[in-house]
Amino acid sequence: MKLLGSLIPLALGALSELEERNQRPIIGIVSNGIQDHFENEENARIQGYTSYVSRNYVQTFEAAGARVVPIVYNADWETTKELLEKVNGIVYIGGGTNWEHFAKSRRIYEYVKNLNYQGHYVPIIGIC
Repeated sequence: MKLLGSLIPLALGALSELEERNQRPIIGIVSNGIQDHFENEENARIQGYTSYVSRNYVQTFEAAGARVVPIVYNADWETTKELLEKVNGIVYIGGGTNWEHFAKSRRIYEYVKNLNYQGHYVPIIGIC
């Protein structure tokens, strides 16, 4: 019993730390298409990828205490919806876009607007 009594404060401390860690907001950053920015580059690092999020955006939000998840603009809609329901905010990053990106961004906006109307508030910001 003495051992159990000494473990309880440890467990509560760990639980408190876990709760504190989970208080950090999750920010979804909508990716840009690689073809829009790197189409003339022969870079092996980007071969096989279709979109990206600049690390500057990720580092900035992480430095402010947020956790960041990419919302890949050309992912299937079910995957995107699942992410949208779990994030605390959406960021559209600057840069050129293609029509597929524009259409998906519009769909994300409309879906999040409906979430907001239903009481699940997800702010959106666009950075140019």
